[in-house]
Amino acid sequence: HGYQFLLTHAIRSSNHPFVTGVTFLGALAPLMNGAAVQVFPGDASPVNFIATLVNYPQTRKSQNTKLVKILADALDAHVAALAEEAVSRSLSEQGDAGQQQADTASAKRPRLRVASSTITCFTPEVFFERFSGDFQQLHNADDLGVPDGPLCHSHLFELRAPVSISIAAVPLRDTATERLQGSCVPAIELNASFHFGRIANVDEAYATFAAFGLIADDSRKGAAAALAVNQHAGALNRLLQFGECSKTTKTRASFGEGTTPAVSSTIMSNMHPEVAVPMERAEIGNHVGCTKERIVFYTAEPVPPHSPLPPEYILAEGHAPWVWAELDPDMASLCGLKSLLADPDAAEKAVEEGKMARASSENETFGQDDADVARGVRFLPDAAGYDMKLPDGVQTRWRYRIEPGQPAMVMAEYRIGDRNVPLPPDHALRPAAERVLRFFPPHTTLQFDESAKKLFATMRTQSSVQDKGHYDVAARHGVGPWKQGLLCAVLAAWDIFVDSHTLSPPADLQSPEVVLGRAYVARAKSLHKVLEALRDAWVEDTVNLPEEQIHPFADVAGSVRGDLVPPGMPPFPATQLGLPFPATQPDEAADLPHEDDAVEGDLHTLPAFLCPDASSSDEVLQVKTPEAACSLSDGYGADGKT
Repeated sequence: HGYQFLLTHAIRSSNHPFVTGVTFLGALAPLMNGAAVQVFPGDASPVNFIATLVNYPQTRKSQNTKLVKILADALDAHVAALAEEAVSRSLSEQGDAGQQQADTASAKRPRLRVASSTITCFTPEVFFERFSGDFQQLHNADDLGVPDGPLCHSHLFELRAPVSISIAAVPLRDTATERLQGSCVPAIELNASFHFGRIANVDEAYATFAAFGLIADDSRKGAAAALAVNQHAGALNRLLQFGECSKTTKTRASFGEGTTPAVSSTIMSNMHPEVAVPMERAEIGNHVGCTKERIVFYTAEPVPPHSPLPPEYILAEGHAPWVWAELDPDMASLCGLKSLLADPDAAEKAVEEGKMARASSENETFGQDDADVARGVRFLPDAAGYDMKLPDGVQTRWRYRIEPGQPAMVMAEYRIGDRNVPLPPDHALRPAAERVLRFFPPHTTLQFDESAKKLFATMRTQSSVQDKGHYDVAARHGVGPWKQGLLCAVLAAWDIFVDSHTLSPPADLQSPEVVLGRAYVARAKSLHKVLEALRDAWVEDTVNLPEEQIHPFADVAGSVRGDLVPPGMPPFPATQLGLPFPATQPDEAADLPHEDDAVEGDLHTLPAFLCPDASSSDEVLQVKTPEAACSLSDGYGADGKT
């Protein structure tokens, strides 16, 4: 169920399911309401996720920004409901006078102005204030006639049923009520936060990363730049590590002072490899701290919107996986078919000469043509048509169409994937986000059971003892356990998100805990291995690059399907490399390094770490070594099925 859920949104957004999956994982962190995972001895580590999708232009990176926005809107609606309930309850707790005020308040009081938990464009100062645990989410609390003083918000969850959250707000000194409820969380104020999740949803990360010193900062010039340290980089690293932000001033602009609740957050962004790869190599930006190493970089082969749907996707009944589009002269010219556009006899002659082949009709109709056939439409040579390869390598087919009563009107059409698939009700994102929001009371601690602790201890030790032979591998390995712990937490949230889990919800809302088993650690280890292998391909490639350029030599580029890589494209393991090749040119991809250059190791399948019930799949998600990074052609859209 989880993998089908994932495929639905990957198909609709024309993205590889790996990309969509990691996007969802990152976006779930703020829905966990300040949750923390017990990675190291001592205090638990708040779930603060920073992830960057890296790929070329026009590869539909921004579609992932839209997916995050849907979850962010669900969080904002949740916070608004909490604020409304808290204000109403606080008025009603004042007795008859308060109840009378509450009864008339809805008509007379100003509308609640609740700050969004999401920001998309910001300065570092605004960012840190918004991500502080004491950020005032209710902007006009002073105008509502609510009494001053702290309130104790007891969250009365019905954890497994789709019901609204109820918040009982009672005075902190009302100890009798506290004992009666028995699950009162620490006191908070209306002039503070109702929910402890924050989202930075950034499309094109350049300004944000420059503000934190992660990429080139034009404000720093000359020799002093080598010694300069961005003032915000350390604060960002502190937020990611401890979930805390603070600033003390003489004015009321101070925030995060004293004991402030931690937040769980995410910074989701995307960027192009022309900037990401030099940043990863520490060729640009200042990386004295460990901020860059905490970033989860992810990528996959771009999925053309016209490519076939994944064959394992279960379509809604009556919905075909493709549509037929008109093959006009311009498109026919690109595909080398212009001379055949209105000449069925010439097409059959090409088949006889071995220049073209008829497509197989086995299991290919889905009843899509039944209505046309019933009204007399004819297809040549038949409904299946001829095999065809689009200029970008996507395999498809084409045919002739003759409308009834118009034998002289021969129209050519070709088949493309129909990614406008229906959204199953149980794949809707808003209800899925609400499941996670309902599950986690404030500041839940995720603990490992005994078997999970043993495997995690091995992972932690491995990060300390493995080879540190490169400039920043020590830092990257050092944050490995922290990152793997976060992956355990968001994988647990993913299972709740898709409603496929056996986790026990917190029973004690004063000190809420959720226990994770060994399977979550194993899945996190598998996913972390894939994510780190992607970074290795950028840092450790064997191509000697000129310092002023980040793209392969011509002889390397010439090995990619016999075409030159467009200037400026670096060696990057997820790209539509190569210029369009003629339809008559044989596909040379089979001659490129493939299986021998794959890291076979212990990599699990994609469904294995997102869906534990799919571990029996034979399809291995392979990561290319640097030597083959330039010629990687795996993924939906490369050959239509891999």
